[in-house]
Amino acid sequence: MASGLRIPISGLKILPTSTSGILNNSKSLFAVLSRLPNDGVGQRVTQPRWEAKGIQDSYYTVTRVRLRANGRTGDARGTITWKGKLLSNGKEQIIRGGHKHAWKHIVGSSEPVVSIPKST
Repeated sequence: MASGLRIPISGLKILPTSTSGILNNSKSLFAVLSRLPNDGVGQRVTQPRWEAKGIQDSYYTVTRVRLRANGRTGDARGTITWKGKLLSNGKEQIIRGGHKHAWKHIVGSSEPVVSIPKST
């Protein structure tokens, strides 16, 4: 016998559409970045759950992106601003949790992109 909660079909109508209550159309970081110009480099992205917890002025500024699988997965790097303060002295770091949580683009937030020369 399977263990777990069984909900009758009639009970499904009263359940909320989103268990997190944050976003109905949650998107991974890479789904958001793939729809932005230049794959989101220079743009600001945030997690709506931060705002839901009352954490304001917190976001990543994307500095580097490598998308794979039609924009569904990849690697992203950026600088983090937490509660209005730039952390790690503005040093680029891996943006973690790209698949785990919902992400959104902060509209009208692009910054000039500085290209970093690759060493050969």
